[in-house]
Amino acid sequence: MGECTAEFFHTTVSALRAFVFAFEDIENALPVPLGHVAVIHDVTFVRLNVKAMRIWLHLDDGPLAFRITSGELAFVLNDLASEKHSERMSLSLPDLTMACVDVRQDAGEAETRGYLETSLKMTIFGRKKEFSKNRSSQMMHVRDSDYRTGRANFLLSDDFEDAGSRGSSLYNEDMDQTEPTLPLPGLPTPIHGMCSVANSL
Repeated sequence: MGECTAEFFHTTVSALRAFVFAFEDIENALPVPLGHVAVIHDVTFVRLNVKAMRIWLHLDDGPLAFRITSGELAFVLNDLASEKHSERMSLSLPDLTMACVDVRQDAGEAETRGYLETSLKMTIFGRKKEFSKNRSSQMMHVRDSDYRTGRANFLLSDDFEDAGSRGSSLYNEDMDQTEPTLPLPGLPTPIHGMCSVANSL
């Protein structure tokens, strides 16, 4: 919860634009010859929960202010390829309200000029081009990166045909007897099976 002025809002938008500008612009970038681009098929999990939101936006030298409130916000992103989808994203934003309020001092109590109330809940499923090839590359990346520690085997799908460690592009004979340089504790066991989690998103 909090309040912000138009100047703060403008600065925040400018900061977000600078942040987005830091990402690679594939559409407007110069073409790169094939074989010179390193594509990493990693896995990204994002889960965001916000108990409630209440924001006041005051306009400079104006009698109006905008109030934005919502219930508990939930956002989930999962790009671990399943049997059907490359990525899944869900967003839940209940009890979203936007109000335009007259907050002039001489008006006594604040007066609402406009009010909108709704709820938003959406789920997006994506399937990339060459889905099977990308999924296999992602499984190989997880296996190769986790070969020496074995902490993320639960991310590998049961139908992954190339799961054997000797098929790894990083495999050599000495690795069978070599302990990890920095032993790490195992990852916590998932609360739910990967299939049930994927189906619930």
